[in-house]
Amino acid sequence: MNISELLQGETGSQIISEISKKIGSTDKEVSAMLNEAAPMLLEMLHKNSSSSKEGEESLSKALEQHDGSILDKISGSLDHENAAVDGHKILGNILGENRNSVEEALASKTGVDSSKISGALVYLAPVIMGYLGKQHSASGNKDLPGLLNSLLQGSSSALGTSIISSLLSGKSGFGGILERFLSKKK
Repeated sequence: MNISELLQGETGSQIISEISKKIGSTDKEVSAMLNEAAPMLLEMLHKNSSSSKEGEESLSKALEQHDGSILDKISGSLDHENAAVDGHKILGNILGENRNSVEEALASKTGVDSSKISGALVYLAPVIMGYLGKQHSASGNKDLPGLLNSLLQGSSSALGTSIISSLLSGKSGFGGILERFLSKKK
């Protein structure tokens, strides 16, 4: 199951509902945010893990702490105070200093305030790691970059792809990609 399929199902509805309550937003806004942000976060994890053996080992180690149990009881898991702390740490590792730019681009694309985007990402990040951890365990903990690639099939957003390309290429600059994307807004 790719990430888009997860978000469209019953578990996805629960995730959307809980995050909506947490950040004071509507389910429609959160759904729009998550449908753009989830594939982007997975793609960043894919790029980080496939760029070096150390990146893959680091993600594999992080997944040992994310077994997917967060998906079994979304409301209780996201209500726990550690969910937000964990989310901030995960986002720091995935997005680093580009977090604000990513949030602003997502806000522009979805029409949702960037403060709501920021809040949603904090709760989405542990869900993404739990989802990935569960899938990685089910695969026998083999070929993490290959697993990420298969989970992304057909789900990468144009926004996520453009942001990620910019972050990783270093050729055209992050601002240039965002500017091109924002000029094609909606």
